[in-house]
Amino acid sequence: MNTIQNNLAATVLNKLSNYPTQASSSKTPLSDEKIQTVSRQFEGMFLSQMFGHMFKGLKTDGLMSGGNGEAIFRDFLIQEYGKAASKAGGIGLAKSIARQLSTMQEVKND
Repeated sequence: MNTIQNNLAATVLNKLSNYPTQASSSKTPLSDEKIQTVSRQFEGMFLSQMFGHMFKGLKTDGLMSGGNGEAIFRDFLIQEYGKAASKAGGIGLAKSIARQLSTMQEVKND
């Protein structure tokens, strides 16, 4: 599991270091706040994907079905569920990613 976390953290840190910001252009380390924000966003995306698979089994046909509009709205709703779950504490993935990113950044700057 630790290898998976390291690979995931390396991927996220690599994406962050390629992101054009003032911090990355001046070669200064990312702030803890930025790392926390990105970690929560990633956890939100991950949870949205999980929720999406959970909702696939629900039937939307019938008398009160919403058709294509309901399918589009459901995707937006699931994204918001993921963001809200992550903001409320999530499943601990954001903390793990933030810890790994901070560790990797410290090693990279040494």
